[in-house]
Amino acid sequence: MPAVTYDGQSFMLDGRRVWIVSAAVEYARVARASWADRIQAAKLAGFNTIDTTAVWARHEPRSGVFDFTGDNDVRHFVKLVGEAGMWLILRVGPYVGAGLDGGGLPAWLTSQAGVSLRTKNAPFLEASSRYLTALVDQIKDLQLSSTGRGGPLLLVKSEGNWTCGHDDLAVSYLGELNRYLREAGINIPVINSHNLWQSVEGEIDGWSGGDDMLSAMRQLNVVRADQPKFIIDLSCESGDERRARDVWGGVPRAGLDGPGLTRRIAEVIAGGGQFSLTPFHGGTNFGFAPGRCDAGSEWFGIASADRGAPLDETGAPAPSYHALRRIATFAAKFGRVFSNLNAAYQPVAIDPARGVQTLKPAKGAQSPPVPGVSVVHRTGAQGGFAMVFNDAAMSAKSTALLLPDGTNLPVDLEGHSVVWCLMDAPVGPRANLDYSNLSAMGVVGRTLVVFGNAGSRGVMSVNGSPVEVNVPAGKTPEIVEVEGISIAVLNMELSEATYFSDDAVLVGVSGLTWDHKPIAHPSFKTYTRIDSTGQSHAAHDALRVHAPSGHEKAALGHWTCAGAAEYVDGSGPRFASIPGPAPLASLGAPSGYGWYRIGLKSTATRRAAAYVTQGGDRLHFFQEGKELGVVGHGPGATDHAALALKKGGGTIVVLAENLGEFSSGAHLGASSGLGKGLCGHLLELSEIKPGKPKVVSSDPVDILAFRSPLWDVREGDTTLASRLDWSIGKRKSGLVMKFAGAEGVAAPCRAIVLVNDKPIAYVDRAGPTWVAIDGELLSKGASHVQLAIVAEASGHTRTADELLGDADKAVTFYEVEDSLTAKADWAFAKWEQPAASAFHAPKGKAHGPTWWRATLHHAACPSPLYLELDGVTKGQIFVNGRHLGRYFVATHEGKNVGPQSRWFVPASWLKAGADNEVVIFDEHGGNPAKSRAVFDHTRQVVNAKPM
Repeated sequence: MPAVTYDGQSFMLDGRRVWIVSAAVEYARVARASWADRIQAAKLAGFNTIDTTAVWARHEPRSGVFDFTGDNDVRHFVKLVGEAGMWLILRVGPYVGAGLDGGGLPAWLTSQAGVSLRTKNAPFLEASSRYLTALVDQIKDLQLSSTGRGGPLLLVKSEGNWTCGHDDLAVSYLGELNRYLREAGINIPVINSHNLWQSVEGEIDGWSGGDDMLSAMRQLNVVRADQPKFIIDLSCESGDERRARDVWGGVPRAGLDGPGLTRRIAEVIAGGGQFSLTPFHGGTNFGFAPGRCDAGSEWFGIASADRGAPLDETGAPAPSYHALRRIATFAAKFGRVFSNLNAAYQPVAIDPARGVQTLKPAKGAQSPPVPGVSVVHRTGAQGGFAMVFNDAAMSAKSTALLLPDGTNLPVDLEGHSVVWCLMDAPVGPRANLDYSNLSAMGVVGRTLVVFGNAGSRGVMSVNGSPVEVNVPAGKTPEIVEVEGISIAVLNMELSEATYFSDDAVLVGVSGLTWDHKPIAHPSFKTYTRIDSTGQSHAAHDALRVHAPSGHEKAALGHWTCAGAAEYVDGSGPRFASIPGPAPLASLGAPSGYGWYRIGLKSTATRRAAAYVTQGGDRLHFFQEGKELGVVGHGPGATDHAALALKKGGGTIVVLAENLGEFSSGAHLGASSGLGKGLCGHLLELSEIKPGKPKVVSSDPVDILAFRSPLWDVREGDTTLASRLDWSIGKRKSGLVMKFAGAEGVAAPCRAIVLVNDKPIAYVDRAGPTWVAIDGELLSKGASHVQLAIVAEASGHTRTADELLGDADKAVTFYEVEDSLTAKADWAFAKWEQPAASAFHAPKGKAHGPTWWRATLHHAACPSPLYLELDGVTKGQIFVNGRHLGRYFVATHEGKNVGPQSRWFVPASWLKAGADNEVVIFDEHGGNPAKSRAVFDHTRQVVNAKPM
């Protein structure tokens, strides 16, 4: 029962310093049968800790009904981490974000009246307390500090990204969450990730980010000197996150390449920081798990959660995996050095995130440009290091360090983003590494492993005895004995085939099994085993695993189909009467789809444009069984449906789809008013044109006095004095503003909408798309509708004058002419898969929503299996009764939609050599006859227990 404590340098177990090198693997995005595989892949990559997330929506699918079984068995996952000899960080929420539907909050909660999320709200806090108590009950005896055997749980992460500056509200909300955890039985450290917007008594203030890591570490060292510096969300992603990435109609999210990821982690280490790489393995958004991205109004998450992670969606190493493995292994193996660094010693250095401008030769000079190199030196009670950063283009070939004793240490930088040089570090019982120009990978007993470019000159010194060695070019390490230790010198290729067990270094293997047996590498006939005493020999006992021949096949049989005609025309017996429009969740459909039937009552035959200003996300309109189109968000959708009204009435059917709640941002949950399904009546609107807005000056609005919490806003912050102002003449009824900016965003800026100086709504890039203006707010004469601009936290706030053009294009005003459904009869039916007897051979082209079923047969094969869809549009995939996820490859008009084109099927969901059932629901009658099931033999999945 070790006590887990910490100070400004590291965590400690009974006073012994430990260094956390963590990999994020979310069990909710991995099939249970593969949990051990993903944990083992992280261990082989050098990590000593697993970071995972408990998703409230999965564990309490209905109020008061908890599920910790099967794929939700968090206790089993925690125990697997312990069996692997690793520590665990558990993210408990209640809000977790992570790109999930509703940020992981359950739909039954977000749809309840009177509930406000992530704030001091009695119903929300009561539900959070109940959930956290149930969750902690599952794992509290698996804390490192627990009596008896305990477990691997080292750290708990509470609510994160609460970036509102309302201090009293923070104490009453975040402080309560901390109290719930402590009262439930958590007695290990708790960390948050509010990026210093808020602090909670008794919690460690962690950090989230990816850029400027050395700068962030140094700032944390100053403002949180009594806490370990911890990047709890170290992003492995690259690129502009305001682009539409990993959303339908967007582009794939790119991960950092190996050099870029190495450089990012090296900055953290140079700053004396620990980290959790998010994600190490992204996994899959099964079922309806994906959420909505708050960087735009049209951005809904795809099924793949790969996110460019070093371990790809299937569990196979991505291109950055081995570069990551080198530096992660180094960070874990030399934690003794890092946990004892002198926090007060922060020497002035050239910022590696900024680098040095390349020096250009003077006019007429013949010398080539000089690349920029920056060096960060750290030292402490157990040694130190110099991080030598190449410039961003890795154009420097070499440099030299001048050591304190005058020694000139050459450093080969060719092809490296960073080289780390250990100095004065213990590498054996009586051995001290004075310096090394080759990067260290790890140490076991008296065996030290270093690596560099083949053919480069290694310069090292142990206990004052210098040694030089050429880095070998072949498949055999160069082993040098000096001062009682053995130094294994590897080239870059060899480092990718080198792994550490508890008592040896294995060179020439492709990994280790769960029970520590070496796995044969296809490029090596034998491997070199160097034990902890420094003795080495060639070994032949590596496990030969079954490799795919490349000829294994998977085949889909003939497809049968079942239509949905009785739903589309409204004649089905499952429709039940409802009083009027209502959110899907309130009708027993918290996710996915639902069918609304509307019996219209019309006094005349005419055409009408039906707008939906309350509801979403995609509404498929049918009139008398004929498809009219899709209203709402995403590719192929419009803002209204063209109805042909008949005197006396008619039937409208709407298949409403919930594409997922926001996973973060200001519009999280139904409290935002955005809603899912048909939440309001169908309206007939007429556009009005008040002219271009003017820039006017007025009293700033106290932002948090209008709405709190609101992210990236501090107490006392106000809107800018200049506003955008539209003057609208007298109107007979209420108005509606529509926000539809360029590139899938709603408003062109963060702003508060005011009507005649009264604030009524907050808008930003994510929405809302529609803002209703009640007629009672309008003046008898001209009314003024204004946008009061909220400054951006980034500091890149555009002025009202700069926003004039964008606002004029993004904002449209409508007057409400009529409610088309105020007197209609309403009914609702749940979306359900038809019985097996309903499927039949297709006869001609399918129309409208259609279910398809086929048999999948495949041979046993270690390669991952994908479904590649062709001929379909948008819908859902089920495999052997399990919901694989959503697809969206084309609009109803046949226009291609990206970025996902194939779907990974977990091997544990399938039965090799037997019949497997694949069921597809296609919203527009697409035919999957040309779809394929294929093995990807280019991916070598890491298995904990290979066959």
